[in-house]
Parts: sequence; C-alpha cells; structure tokens
Amino acid sequence: MSTRLVEQGSGSRPPAPREHQAPGYTCAAMAVPKQRQSHARTNKRRSSHTITPPRLTGCPRCGAARLPHRVCKSCGTYAGREIVAPAPPDGDDD
Repeated sequence: MSTRLVEQGSGSRPPAPREHQAPGYTCAAMAVPKQRQSHARTNKRRSSHTITPPRLTGCPRCGAARLPHRVCKSCGTYAGREIVAPAPPDGDDD
C-alpha cells in the first residue's frame, strides 16, 4: 500500500501562478491603503450621507399628498387619467 500526502481543502491542486505574479505566490494581492484616514476626512466624506424626507406633491385632482410620478392613492389618477379605481372607504354601515 502506498502512502500519499493529502492536501487540505478541496483536494484539488493549487491554481497555477499567473504571469503578473511572482513565482511561488498563488493568490492575488489586495489593494490596501497606505495610511489611516483621519477622523476629519472620514466625517467630511460622511457629511452627505443624510436621510432626506420624501418629496411629496399635491394631487392636481383631489389635492392629497402623493409621491411624484406615482398614482394617487386616494383618487387613483395619474397625469389626468384614472389608472386605478379608487378603493371604497372602509366603514361598517351595519
């Protein structure tokens, strides 16, 4: 019975080195920053990461607040045409 070394991992052989890599290296180098970024520079970058409220416009037909370029939820119109039939009001008249 012959003794055979088993590689760890998937059992397949390691990938062949690429032309731009030095011999003996089997993985590509990742980009790493040369210096740590300061708190001021980090905060300057994050200054535009604010949450803005949705811009609501008034429906020209019923005046209800709606998002631009969307069908009005209360009357079901868009661009002067009725797209969706408005839902009946929820009320139990029993």
